[in-house]
Amino acid sequence: MAERSELTICSVYYSSLNKDLLELNWELVNKLNSSKNWVWLVADNTPTEVAGKIDGKKFQVIPGAKYEDLPDYIRPWMKGSYHHTLAINNSLEYIKNRFALFLDSDFYIVRPEWVTEIIDHMKENNLAFFGVPWHPKHIKKYRYFPTIHSLFVDFGKVSKNDLIFSPQYEEILMPSFKTRLVRKAKKIFLKFLSAERRSIGESHDSGYAIFRKYKGNRKFKFECPKPVFMPERDLKAYPAALSSANRILEKFLPDRFCFFPKKKNYYTEIGFSRFGYFDAVSQGWEEFIWKEKPFGFHLRGSYRLKSDSESSVALVHQVLNSL
Repeated sequence: MAERSELTICSVYYSSLNKDLLELNWELVNKLNSSKNWVWLVADNTPTEVAGKIDGKKFQVIPGAKYEDLPDYIRPWMKGSYHHTLAINNSLEYIKNRFALFLDSDFYIVRPEWVTEIIDHMKENNLAFFGVPWHPKHIKKYRYFPTIHSLFVDFGKVSKNDLIFSPQYEEILMPSFKTRLVRKAKKIFLKFLSAERRSIGESHDSGYAIFRKYKGNRKFKFECPKPVFMPERDLKAYPAALSSANRILEKFLPDRFCFFPKKKNYYTEIGFSRFGYFDAVSQGWEEFIWKEKPFGFHLRGSYRLKSDSESSVALVHQVLNSL
């Protein structure tokens, strides 16, 4: 008799590389969890000419999103995020379980028995959301709240109708009169701050609408694993952030304008290698720690992945086998 599912995993694939990464992910989830109390939905966003479809025996394949359904106002560099998140929103109607995990194809959770562990943890701690935050090196993204790379949701607490995964760039491209006034006032008031500092937390990328709706609502509790963040390495693109003067200045500035997150224990500098795991950050990947042990790693479009997809898939396969 088949085991009753408790968790629906939702992903999107849109290329041959994506397919390979997802199938590796399925193998890892299957090996790490003795209980098979999960099902995996995959929205197919691949162009018709892409050869090699995903394994229908492992995944329940559902229709993805069409490029022609994207809003007219979005610009070329935004299309990927909208196309991806529109497919995620379309997948909501197929979720039948109380718990769901929205998972990027290249995010790998490495804890044994994590499906049961996280569901139990969410129940015991009355959590509506559980998931990794944006890595702090992405200074323009929101902080202190789960993002959609690996996001668990309890639909016993959250309505599907209230989840909007798509970016909110229209608020930037077509701001209201009130927004324009606020921006002008901010520009005058914050004239002494650098453009980089003013951009901290300003992105309205994927998941922003969920963050804005739930971040300050005490009725909906959430929890995040810690990103492995090493400023000297992760903020090299922002040399001003690493200066002694900046360290002093940020003692007086509000978190909103700080390169370094101020929330206590939000990140750790102890990475996977200290636990005897593969050093994911050496490949430009992002690591996350939970309960003082490795939680997962995210390839996040690393340079190696973009430049040599075949060897990247081989390396990921090698890493997963070592776990």
